Amino acid sequence: MKSGIAIHTPNSNITKRMYIFLIITASPLLILLAIDLYNTESYLLYNLTSISNSLSTLHSVTNLPMSSVMSAYCKTAPIWAFIFVLFSYKKLHLKTDQPKLLLTKTLILFSILYFGVVSLLAFNNVELSESGRLMRVMSTNNYLLTLLFIAIFSVVFIFTTYYVFFIYAFYKTVNSTKTAH
Repeated sequence: MKSGIAIHTPNSNITKRMYIFLIITASPLLILLAIDLYNTESYLLYNLTSISNSLSTLHSVTNLPMSSVMSAYCKTAPIWAFIFVLFSYKKLHLKTDQPKLLLTKTLILFSILYFGVVSLLAFNNVELSESGRLMRVMSTNNYLLTLLFIAIFSVVFIFTTYYVFFIYAFYKTVNSTKTAH
């Protein structure tokens, strides 16, 4: 077995671009942490918190302004994922030899998983300091709270990207089998 050899697949460039785009779009969460560390009474954070009050958010009583704004920003992850897909779907290499029944079952199951995970992570109204043990620990420290919201943003972004790419692949596969017959 050879070690140290990178296997380059046709879609590995899209994956690299996705991770770079994810880092860029998640960086405002780090900027919000820096603003909060620099000035805990930040006028910007309090204004953004008042704007995001109408949204259901994951929030922590220990740092309500920062957690509310970060949670509201996590709701933009699907939008960023759609933007990424719009600029990169043409570079996706597809295998269109899969049976339509298998693709349909996979799409249904992935849809259930996707909407379940995204609704739990992005569209849930929860006080973190009253949640489970892990959430309570993460809500006590600003760094851990930021790490939690970066993880939520990343999961929602990646799931949305894969979901939209799968819908695109499903559409292309179904259309290619129709024209082949």
